[in-house]
Amino acid sequence: MKRPDAQQSPLGAGFRGVGSLALLCAAILLAGCRDKEPFAGVTAQSNAETQGGLMVSRIAGTAAGGGSAENTGQQLAQGAARLASTFAPQGTPLFAPLPWKFTGDGRRDLPVKLRQGMRVAFMAYAQPSDIDLDLVLTLPDGLQAAEDRSPDEMPVIVHFEVPRDGIYNLRASADGAGEALILGFEEATVPETFAERDLAALAGRYLPGATALSPVHRESLLPGHAARLTFAALSGHCYGVVAVGSKELRDLDLYLATAEGQELEEDTGPAADVVIPEVCMDHAGMTTVTLRAAEGKGDAFWQVYELARRQAPKAAQAGSGNAEK
Repeated sequence: MKRPDAQQSPLGAGFRGVGSLALLCAAILLAGCRDKEPFAGVTAQSNAETQGGLMVSRIAGTAAGGGSAENTGQQLAQGAARLASTFAPQGTPLFAPLPWKFTGDGRRDLPVKLRQGMRVAFMAYAQPSDIDLDLVLTLPDGLQAAEDRSPDEMPVIVHFEVPRDGIYNLRASADGAGEALILGFEEATVPETFAERDLAALAGRYLPGATALSPVHRESLLPGHAARLTFAALSGHCYGVVAVGSKELRDLDLYLATAEGQELEEDTGPAADVVIPEVCMDHAGMTTVTLRAAEGKGDAFWQVYELARRQAPKAAQAGSGNAEK
């Protein structure tokens, strides 16, 4: 079975009113079409790189309708505020919303100073609605850290955990002509929930004695949406993944595949708790975990584990020993 592509679903029109969101709306409206080069220096908390490689998480953007040219600025402000209220409801803006006019194959780079331990989110909202806008975040050394290249006008990178201090680069790329607002947030501290405790219990039951390879990742999923993370698997090593959803997420699907798309294992049963108990790798390489909201919406928690290294068959061990004599 092939891995599912993230489906698109319209965002709700309602706002979850918080103080920072109100300030964001005002900042967006005041920004108008002024071209700014914000430079953010902020602090927060988070995790670093995994033992096997850099953790990358993303949630695909969603589709929304366009509007007339007369009120593009107002629609941009409203659309961006809706996006922020959905994916960073209690986030603190890292910089003033960056307005961007683009034509053809446009590109915009935004340097952002971040500190180790931060948990951040970046997003963009563009008009018209048939624009393909992408976001890519790169580390200070130029390596790619996170992306959303979904084919729509609302790319979103959420729950990125800053591995070290430095100046990161957020690149927006557009296919077409239009206008966009680029946003960045420090995400609110996430308290432990019952779902996180359920995750630990699930790992203890199905992956006893395994070592956590990644921190616990929290994803905010809409119906049909998927989140992905990657890690560097080692040849001969075995891995497992567990995930649980909040009560609003009634059905989760979990997939493990190579970076080239070859599926290794899946759990697509009709439940909000999913497990891939053990996959042993024949070859080293980047491996992708995909978590999809098959039914419902809400928060999901997931974590990658490394199990004991796979033992060689006894016959092979005996043959090896005899050869040495």
